[in-house]
Amino acid sequence: MDYIVVVVVVVVVVVVVVVVVVVVVVVVVTNTDSRWKQVCSALYQVGLEVLGRREKKNMDWIEANGQHLAVEAKRKAHLAYTNNPCQATEDAL
Repeated sequence: MDYIVVVVVVVVVVVVVVVVVVVVVVVVVTNTDSRWKQVCSALYQVGLEVLGRREKKNMDWIEANGQHLAVEAKRKAHLAYTNNPCQATEDAL
C-alpha cells in the first residue's frame, strides 16, 4: 500500500512540474514575442524618421518609353522591308 502512495505522489509531483514548466515556457515565449514586436516597431519608426518615406519617381513605363518603342518598331519594319521589299513590308512602314 505504501508503494502505491509513493508512486501516486511521484506522478502528481511530475505532473505539477510539467505544468509549471509549460506555464513558464508560455510566459517566456509570449513576453519574447511582445518584446520583438516592440523592437520591430521602434526600428521602423526610427528608420521612417531618419530616412522619410520613399517618393514615387517612376512614371508609367509605357509613357516613359513609348517613343523608344515606336522607334524600335519602325526600325524593325524598315529592316524587314530592306530584306524583303514587297507590298506587305512596305505597308508595315
